[in-house]
Amino acid sequence: MARKNMYQRSDGLFEKKITVNGKRLCFRGHSEREVFKKIALFQQKEESGPTFESVAREWWQDHSSKIKYGSRHVYSAALGRAVEYFSSDLIKDIQAADINAFLVFAAHRGYAQKTIRNQLTVVRQIFLFALMQRYIRSLPTDGVRIPSGLPKHERVLPVESAVEAVKNTEPNEFILPALILYTGARCGEALALKWSDIDFVSATITINKAVVYHSN
Repeated sequence: MARKNMYQRSDGLFEKKITVNGKRLCFRGHSEREVFKKIALFQQKEESGPTFESVAREWWQDHSSKIKYGSRHVYSAALGRAVEYFSSDLIKDIQAADINAFLVFAAHRGYAQKTIRNQLTVVRQIFLFALMQRYIRSLPTDGVRIPSGLPKHERVLPVESAVEAVKNTEPNEFILPALILYTGARCGEALALKWSDIDFVSATITINKAVVYHSN
């Protein structure tokens, strides 16, 4: 039975198909009223646009595999903080002032400059993704800067007793501590070195990779 492109299937359900943004969509219900209600709710949602959380999850699903493994946990943590803050806010309604307020909020929670910088990087990528998907028409992240005066976590030398212990260890016994002490390389960078990275003529070492652990 057909009523204005509404069909009643053999199982008793009513069905109507409509085209939205070039996509053919099907709505079903136990009555014509239920079908039209579902269509109205869908159209209302389409006009409102997606929430920040749904776009952020979509971005992560699309981009997480492209992020280096060593950076993925940093990005994941930043994603979680942003989703917690903006949550169900419509992404089209979020402005530069809102993003700035979020960064200030994160700063007040004690995060260091590098963490806030990574946070802004992730938020920028989410909004760029939203722009590419036509969820928004402009980038609210343009002009947003991290708050000034944030603490910096500097790398510091170990205590003097530890330095002396390394100095008193023969390199042929265990070269790794001496290598780290005298070059400043991180442990993962030192463990990734190959003989081809060492130039004995010019006495230089090229740091261009690092070892990362996928578990423990």
